[in-house]
Amino acid sequence: MKATLIACVEAYLALTTLTQQPTDYKTACTLLTLKRALQGQVQFFQQEERKLADKYAKHDEKGKIVWRTDTSFAFADPAQAPDYARERGDLCEVIPPEEFPELSIKPPEQITVAQLEALEPFLTFKEEGGK
Repeated sequence: MKATLIACVEAYLALTTLTQQPTDYKTACTLLTLKRALQGQVQFFQQEERKLADKYAKHDEKGKIVWRTDTSFAFADPAQAPDYARERGDLCEVIPPEEFPELSIKPPEQITVAQLEALEPFLTFKEEGGK
């Protein structure tokens, strides 16, 4: 199965939360398999996103990015914000060459809509007995 980089990132974030909940061994192994499969794509996305931030951000006297929040930086030239948004959007839509395994698990007792949406491209949720 193929997926965009942003789909990989969103699924990884959903897994990070979901894997904190106790579950049966088989489900835990499946979730870990998927998390490991996505990890390289997430790291690549983070590296490339950081390069974009470095390209467009305002830097302090030590050459470090001036961050407004944990995820938002000050632009060196605010007029370039649309260029940054376009390049980041292009990065999000990159389709990695890797194929992701088709995995299925029994539905968790609780899951948020956001987690379900992020994981659906990578996981099939099946009740015991294949339903």
